[in-house]
Amino acid sequence: MRTMKMNIIAINEERALENHHMGIRFTDEKLELGADVANSYDWGAEEVEDWDGEYVELDGACAIAFGGGFSFEDIAELKKEAIEVLEKTGTYPYDYAYIISGTAHSHGEDDHEIIVENAEVVGIVEIEK
Repeated sequence: MRTMKMNIIAINEERALENHHMGIRFTDEKLELGADVANSYDWGAEEVEDWDGEYVELDGACAIAFGGGFSFEDIAELKKEAIEVLEKTGTYPYDYAYIISGTAHSHGEDDHEIIVENAEVVGIVEIEK
């Protein structure tokens, strides 16, 4: 298991506090605050017996849920919970992590996974390896 230390190094406080459709997205793509996050794909499709070779685009970007679907009182509370979630999921093999928010979310197939619709980057997380 890989040990990592993570810090939130940039956050759009207004956008982060006004939205309760939030998650933490790991990726190999470097993004900036305010960037749109591309929709994810159902990579498990290849396990289906009659799979046609085409991945299905989801309605949003996959992320690890945090916040329980509620808005945060202040940015310190948001950062604290985000770091706690990041510490629990510190084995993801990606170079970048972001706090994303969107207009809605649905539950994904994995534990704690959500699909964030119309996702944008509202926070940047530094991963120290």
